[in-house]
Amino acid sequence: MTIRKFTLGDIKNIINVDIISYKTQFSEIPSEEMAFELEGRKTGYEDLKSGKDRAFVACEGDTVVGYVQYGKDSEGKEWIKRLYILPEIQNQGLGRKLLGKTLDGLKNTKVYIDVWEDNERASHLYSSLGFRPTGRKIPFLNKKGEVDGFEVEMVKK
Repeated sequence: MTIRKFTLGDIKNIINVDIISYKTQFSEIPSEEMAFELEGRKTGYEDLKSGKDRAFVACEGDTVVGYVQYGKDSEGKEWIKRLYILPEIQNQGLGRKLLGKTLDGLKNTKVYIDVWEDNERASHLYSSLGFRPTGRKIPFLNKKGEVDGFEVEMVKK
């Protein structure tokens, strides 16, 4: 397994990892809502293509099996925006390695991340890397504009 910087040639593979992982993680979402959510995720790919965001990819041979995307928001805060790993590769320490590689390059920088409030596995990983809840919860709106859950904002100082 190798971890390297993202290149534009990785974009199709990143989209594939994102879609498979998202569909697996949120399998209970109705198909119409899933299509809406996946459509909305395209913005992140544009941020990678333009160079606004950066990423590391994890590869087995030539196959991208996971990635972490990070960049600044409109307020200049550094955010880990996405961390996705193919379901069959999860629970092998790859998320920790990808986040570690990212955080190594962001030393002495406040870094933010958010996590679904009921995602205990991810919350534990982020806490073990030094992230702490800020007390802010971000409502997640579904296609109808209704609150569908909350993401907990965390920060590593």
